[in-house]
Amino acid sequence: MDNRASQPWRPNLKRRVRTLFAEIDADGDGSLSRDEVTAKLRDDTELQAIMESAGKPSAYVFEQLDTDGDGELTMEEFLRILEVEEEEEEEVVSVGDLLAEGLTDIGRSGDGTGMVCLSLALPGRGIGSIEAMAGLSMLQSVDLSDNALDDSQMASLDGLPYLLNLNLAGNALSRFPALAETVNLKSIDLSRNKLTELECSAHRFLKSLIVDDNQLGSLGGLSHCRCLRNLSACRNQLTGTVELADVADQTLERLLISGNAIEALSGLGALSGLLLADVSQNRLSTLAGLDNHPLLVDLFAADNAISELDPELELLKTLPYLRTLVLKGNPVAEADSAPSYRHRVLYNLPTILDLDGVQVLSEEKVAAQNAHGDNTELLAAVSAKYFPPGNPCEVELFPGEFGQPVEAAE
Repeated sequence: MDNRASQPWRPNLKRRVRTLFAEIDADGDGSLSRDEVTAKLRDDTELQAIMESAGKPSAYVFEQLDTDGDGELTMEEFLRILEVEEEEEEEVVSVGDLLAEGLTDIGRSGDGTGMVCLSLALPGRGIGSIEAMAGLSMLQSVDLSDNALDDSQMASLDGLPYLLNLNLAGNALSRFPALAETVNLKSIDLSRNKLTELECSAHRFLKSLIVDDNQLGSLGGLSHCRCLRNLSACRNQLTGTVELADVADQTLERLLISGNAIEALSGLGALSGLLLADVSQNRLSTLAGLDNHPLLVDLFAADNAISELDPELELLKTLPYLRTLVLKGNPVAEADSAPSYRHRVLYNLPTILDLDGVQVLSEEKVAAQNAHGDNTELLAAVSAKYFPPGNPCEVELFPGEFGQPVEAAE
């Protein structure tokens, strides 16, 4: 017997499953851990019913859903293994169907003529159409992350002249077009899409751009973003020498391009205001290009191919405010190849407060100075005389120290 009538979650099942995924993802990282799934299954009878209907006993749900065995569940795994049939899917969900739920933050309109809703937040609702947004020209913040939007819907965003913050992470976009009217954007999140190219030059007031987990092969299309402060393009397809001269000028403060296949950096000299750089998990054999940045404080370069320490130390000496340095995962930081690696770094870079994720203690800095300073031989002689091996209480440093008679000189 078909018991769908007794299962209120049956209609629009795919959208409901997406919503459940967002609810389970407590930390918002786009994947589900075993603990998150177990906790939700224990307390949520609706999810238990969905799993049983799909033939997935809840006792072993995580093992069944985690098909690649990486210990995390993605949205794709969650939907595919639940076997959501095409005939059970609803028509494309329109943002207009959910406006009453998503509109918040009543405030004065951008032109000052009245009171309007300034924010629209509908993440993880399976939305595939946003044409209804054409009548919401006063919006200042839009969050449509983890939906089903593609390139064909982007034109509907080009009528929001007051829009400042836009979150389209986790959709199906292959490009982000130039928006002629929506030109006041300050923050854009396009992570977890399928972007192969960028075109953000029209957004000259843009301060933050996040394009992590896409398929970008270059960082073009940003030449006019002269207010850009934060650029994150982690886990893309950046290879070879990455040219950054046209990305931004002295306004850029945070550059995050970890998880690519970058072999060299070029054009960073113009980024004189850079405070943080993350180039971890690439193929860099040198940090050339990151030197001579007068304000750089945090540098993350773990898991690259840096094998020689002395040349890199000379480069890093040009960073007067460097406080955090991460080189672990490089050949140069391996204990076998550089047993005194940590002391050498601290001696040459005395401003470092955190090295490879470990706080630097004052005792370490003293030890580094003693081991590699100019007076190393003198310090070794002093140590041998005043701190000899054995019990110090039984070692006489000079004649008669312990009250023993001094033998008369012959």
